[in-house]
Amino acid sequence: MKKIVKIANGQGFWGDSVQAPVDLINYGKIDYLTLDYLAEITISIMQKQKMKNPKYGYALDFVDLIQNNYSTLIKNKIKVISNAGGVNPVACAKHIKENLPNGSINIGIIEGDDIYNDIDKLIVNGADLSKIFVILPNGQAMLLKRKLFQGDISSRILPGSTIVVSRNPDPFNWLNLTSIITPVLSDLAVSAAAIAAISNNN
Repeated sequence: MKKIVKIANGQGFWGDSVQAPVDLINYGKIDYLTLDYLAEITISIMQKQKMKNPKYGYALDFVDLIQNNYSTLIKNKIKVISNAGGVNPVACAKHIKENLPNGSINIGIIEGDDIYNDIDKLIVNGADLSKIFVILPNGQAMLLKRKLFQGDISSRILPGSTIVVSRNPDPFNWLNLTSIITPVLSDLAVSAAAIAAISNNN
């Protein structure tokens, strides 16, 4: 077993320069290369792509990166860890293998967290829509309520905001203390999100 394991990150967002990971692959003398592609808006874009074409929904430039550098990755024994698969990791892995020699690389994916088709059911059964909080980038929290004659509420949600939907305690009323505990947990979640928002902007 190696005494020192070298891990490097070569991507900060979808659309970041591809030169950094290429240089790390060729000259970094690393064991693991991590690549971060996702953010809230990135996932929404990928989901729209997948809805238009079920073969998409992932970072296409990641596919090019692996296909163009796979021989060096193998030669230098570099393992790549990435969330570039977005909302369609199966299709991403399949696309990568399409133009590579059969069996040249091993690709592992993680799936099972796609709740897109269950969102409506989850909202109806599990969310308290009267307690939706928005944590602004400056850490300020506000209760999001739609009122009569009110305009588009999305205009008050700034980029970088965090949305916290409280759990509806009604399905768990068989627990005597659930109705008390749930609002407390909701407040803790809002506080944690506020602290995280402030930390990310400092």
